[in-house]
Amino acid sequence: GPGRARTELVCTPHAPWLRAIELVASLPSCHRHIEPTPHLTRLVQMLTVNPRRIMGFETDLLAEGSPAELVIFDPNKKWTFHKNDIRSRSQNSPYLGEELIGRPVITIVKGHITSLELD
Repeated sequence: GPGRARTELVCTPHAPWLRAIELVASLPSCHRHIEPTPHLTRLVQMLTVNPRRIMGFETDLLAEGSPAELVIFDPNKKWTFHKNDIRSRSQNSPYLGEELIGRPVITIVKGHITSLELD
């Protein structure tokens, strides 16, 4: 309603020099900690499209002829975050040992599969 702040984007510290690797846990942890919990579509928009739009980057990463940039995500997958889930030189995270709901299954960056987590 009027006078209420609206969250437009969520940023995650997933650069190795920041010593916190949260990319794989960002969507499930946001779904857990943001209240009221936004609809999954809105949460994905806050993590992906809105930051790119605000910074002036292309937001249609599925345009014909462009290399694909996407994550296929299982919103119902329950899993525990372990060190072997971190794909970085840094090995610390406040989510180590935490049970999360929702997990990236396939990550495609610039048209190449960079992560595949099939059980």
